[in-house]
Amino acid sequence: MRLRIALLTLAISTALLASLAPATAVSSPTPIAIDVSVTHFKRVIFYYGWLNTARNLPTISFDILVFAGSVSNLSTWLSILEELHSKGVQLYVYLHDNSGNPIGLGETFKTMVVDNSSGTLEQRVAYWKSFIEGLIREYAAWSDSHGRILTGVFLDECDPSYFGYTNPSNTYVKEFSEALKQIVSYAHSLGLKVFINGVRAYASLGDYYLWEDFVATYNPSTGSYSLDTSFFTSSSTNPYQWVNGLAKYEYLKQHNLLSRTIALSYADPSHLSYAIAAYYAARVLGLAGWAFAPGDIYANGGDVLTAPVYEVGQPLTPPSIDPSAGTVSRLFTVGNVTVNILSASVKLPFSYVPGVQLDGYLDPCYTTFTSASAGTYSKIALYGYTATPQHLYIFVESTWSSIPTTDGVLHIYIDSDGDSSTGYSIYGIGADYLVEVYADGTAHLYNYSGSGTTWSWSDLGAIPIREVASGSTLRIEVELPSTVYTLGKTRIVIATVYSWNDDSVTSAFTVSRLYVPTPTIFDSYAAYSSYYPIVTRMAVSSSRAVIVLSVPSGKSYLVNCSVVLPIPDVRSVLKNGVPLKRFSTPSFSSEGWYSKKLASGETLVEVLVDPSTTVTLVVLGPSAAQAGGGAGSTLGGYASSEMLYPLAILAAAFVGVALALARRRGA
Repeated sequence: MRLRIALLTLAISTALLASLAPATAVSSPTPIAIDVSVTHFKRVIFYYGWLNTARNLPTISFDILVFAGSVSNLSTWLSILEELHSKGVQLYVYLHDNSGNPIGLGETFKTMVVDNSSGTLEQRVAYWKSFIEGLIREYAAWSDSHGRILTGVFLDECDPSYFGYTNPSNTYVKEFSEALKQIVSYAHSLGLKVFINGVRAYASLGDYYLWEDFVATYNPSTGSYSLDTSFFTSSSTNPYQWVNGLAKYEYLKQHNLLSRTIALSYADPSHLSYAIAAYYAARVLGLAGWAFAPGDIYANGGDVLTAPVYEVGQPLTPPSIDPSAGTVSRLFTVGNVTVNILSASVKLPFSYVPGVQLDGYLDPCYTTFTSASAGTYSKIALYGYTATPQHLYIFVESTWSSIPTTDGVLHIYIDSDGDSSTGYSIYGIGADYLVEVYADGTAHLYNYSGSGTTWSWSDLGAIPIREVASGSTLRIEVELPSTVYTLGKTRIVIATVYSWNDDSVTSAFTVSRLYVPTPTIFDSYAAYSSYYPIVTRMAVSSSRAVIVLSVPSGKSYLVNCSVVLPIPDVRSVLKNGVPLKRFSTPSFSSEGWYSKKLASGETLVEVLVDPSTTVTLVVLGPSAAQAGGGAGSTLGGYASSEMLYPLAILAAAFVGVALALARRRGA
């Protein structure tokens, strides 16, 4: 189960939300996050373009990268791969030959074996297998020479339909299948894992198996995105035949392969709801991980897309599948999750504070201003910022007599330390950083390397940006790392640019307000640990549960926990060994707890505590309560036979409430 600290949030009942009044707290109840060390659901990114064009790749939290490139490409991207590897990201490379051509197993088998009449069949198969193994050997050698940086290889087109056959009795299918087994074994012998994309028959061969076009699909011939409307009606008893939907799910479930299956869904920014539905469907159906990408899988480069999706915790019941309604649903430790696959609608048991969407439009969370001088060619009409734990976003809307098509269009001067005597002296500030936005829709971040008014800047590289032009109006939104700002100190001036000269100039403004959205599955644990209480350890059995909660230093607020547990009858809840007051209704405003038996047989437990630096909560069932509960107040008090649920299973259940209500501030 996955407990990614940055991932999990849940709002409990509206009645409880409305009734909670802090006891000694100074703010509204704050959401709890779950430590990343106890999660297992994999966040995966597929990227088939040049990795150095994915400007936001280093700032996204994820577990597996599948990328495309020849061995020479890998050397070009070595610094990027090393950075990801150092963060624990598993790296799988899509096979390419030395000329940079992608190598799919089905097509190459067709060319080298089926359509080739030279030699015997045995010789042709041996040649083809040697060719594939030779490529794998080159990747392994390169990886070994760089500290075994690669996790494995991605084998595409493991599908006999590529060479025109799907009957398992066919000679070519038999030869392909046997050779594929040997290829996988060879990769393993070199220390490389294997990620398989192909028909169900080969799912068991790989360390991971890809379920492509999961829920959200893409048609390359039309360039269109759609939902898998045949998800519930797909059928095939031949595992060597490509099939999606329920037929694939049933096969993978029957053969115990769901735990190694990664979903890949297709969506662009206009179809993000498809990706969101696909993520929750992957959680409901019990897949090992999930990825989504635009139809070209970033073959042309560009920033990686992310979606506002959240952790749901460990499943407590099997999936409920209703083909007539088009839905799949499941009870998790956060509550019930229902997905309508045919309409991409999702019913969640929690709410969340939305993050910033880098789309060139003004989000409600922005602090905005309008004061700016009119230029000769342009006028800044509206501008503002949003500072989050991970990024600083800046939005500018300007009108032009003619929007430039060459050179620059915007300068953003950032006085990071608020000291006008350091940095580039301009407009009453000392700019330590400069953002230059160009007419081609790109932007670069620079830091000042000169003195006083000397125009000398060092390029720190491209940054994520979105431009939206409409008539004479140009909207620009950029994303900067949080390292460029200090809350309450950093001052910023923005200027439009015409022929490299500043034109319309804003008044200086101070970055003084922090906006803390609900962290998604792509957000960094470390970035939010100063703002969220953290569940650092948890253990659960059928008679008791123990949760160790770490609270950011200097914070004081009530913490609300809501969890679904397999304890049939909760008798007592302890905080640091002291029993908390039990309430008979979910309307209480001081420390205490309330429980409710669910129709599924599990128990919903709601706890409100005023935390100290570290809080240990213990939930006791009848047998544990009768035993005194003393030994159960620590994780060490569990006998191994009593641990019916592993540490990771229910940790993701404990979450903060009031996500829909509270405005999180950095104080």
